[in-house]
Amino acid sequence: MPVYKYRRIEDMPSERWLEPGDPKIADRIRFVSAMAAVLTPPLAIPRGVHKYRSFEELDEDRERWVQHRVDSIRARKVAGK
Repeated sequence: MPVYKYRRIEDMPSERWLEPGDPKIADRIRFVSAMAAVLTPPLAIPRGVHKYRSFEELDEDRERWVQHRVDSIRARKVAGK
């Protein structure tokens, strides 16, 4: 697929743009939202307020839940194959 570069927005083809108030805008937003929900599961961020003694402790905790999220995404992909 070729890549086009435009100097001004007026030079761009207008058939892809929707006018403000067009009812198709809501359909496109719903489509993008549904695709995002399918492609990426919701974040597994721990709830609540957490206190840390240092930035190192904060970083360790963040790394722990990020790793948990990565592991859960990998498990979902393996189970889906």
